[in-house]
Amino acid sequence: MSRDSVGLKILLVDDDDDDRFLFRTAFIKTGISGHIIEKEDGTEAIQFFDALLTGVGAEWPDLVFLDLKMPGPNGFEVLEWIKTNPSLNPLRIYILSGSNEPADIARARALGVIDYIVKPLKVERLRQLLSHAGLTA
Repeated sequence: MSRDSVGLKILLVDDDDDDRFLFRTAFIKTGISGHIIEKEDGTEAIQFFDALLTGVGAEWPDLVFLDLKMPGPNGFEVLEWIKTNPSLNPLRIYILSGSNEPADIARARALGVIDYIVKPLKVERLRQLLSHAGLTA
């Protein structure tokens, strides 16, 4: 999962238009080159990941930011689905959620996420995450 001339590829899965807007704004403010692939719910996320598995119509993202509280399959169900597909193990998944419940954080970590971020995501925090992941210039 290396960056190409387009730059960093981020998959953002969140059902809230405002939260997706705030994420896009924070990413632009980091000054890092790249683009965000947006999915609005768990069903769209699973369809995207299925396309990765079949090699049809999807590019491997460098990072995935996944909301937990969504209609359809929620974030936990998406994570559980990913776990049933070992070919998706290279995905670097971060939870971006409005929930700061310790049980949610523990469950997400048990399902293999890299980190759990409580919304809203600040520009400097996003820059730190990208830098820690080795994805900044």
